[in-house]
Amino acid sequence: MRKYFWRTTNVEVVKDGKGKFYPKDCKQLAIESVMLARKLKLDYFPKVRSVCIDTNTAEHYHYEWSDEEFNHYFECAKLSAKHIGWKE
Repeated sequence: MRKYFWRTTNVEVVKDGKGKFYPKDCKQLAIESVMLARKLKLDYFPKVRSVCIDTNTAEHYHYEWSDEEFNHYFECAKLSAKHIGWKE
């Protein structure tokens, strides 16, 4: 069975050999993951990942958001969107 995941990519200067990963990316990815799961009638939400590419070295850093982070930021996104009339 094929399993999907959803990702975003940031391209920026990396310091200290650590990629930069932003909560706003997890919010966006979580919403898109839920939408993808509904569209494809999946029985799971695809895992979400962020990739950071260093503009100076082309090194890439990966971060898989945990289920707890996914759930937290999805709830944050829903609360934010509630004020503009978004319905789940």
